[in-house]
Amino acid sequence: MTSHVSGSRSGAAVRSPGRSSIGSGWVVFAGVMMIFGGLMTLFAGIAAIANDDVFVAARNYVYEFDITGWGCVHLLMGVVITLAGAALFQGATWARGASAWGWSAWPCSRTSSGSPTPRSGPSS
Repeated sequence: MTSHVSGSRSGAAVRSPGRSSIGSGWVVFAGVMMIFGGLMTLFAGIAAIANDDVFVAARNYVYEFDITGWGCVHLLMGVVITLAGAALFQGATWARGASAWGWSAWPCSRTSSGSPTPRSGPSS
């Protein structure tokens, strides 16, 4: 007497409908975007350190700002975000938490570090 088994053959590998080792395509997207955003933040930090004096001309006075501190913060954030983005491809669990921190901190840093645009003179 033979038994009839429906489904796959014996000895054949059965794939589960679960996720792959990296995760879904969203994790890959997040990793690529974190690497790109981290490198841009890193370059902004290097530029702020290299050109650290910013002059703002008001109506009757010229203000001078030193943005070396912001450059160091951006440099550190850029390194951490870039490394966390690369670690997402490795499947590191700590990188997911760092990605949540990085994506919440990156827009705040972009709005506060931009150098003011120079004006040619008083507007009439």
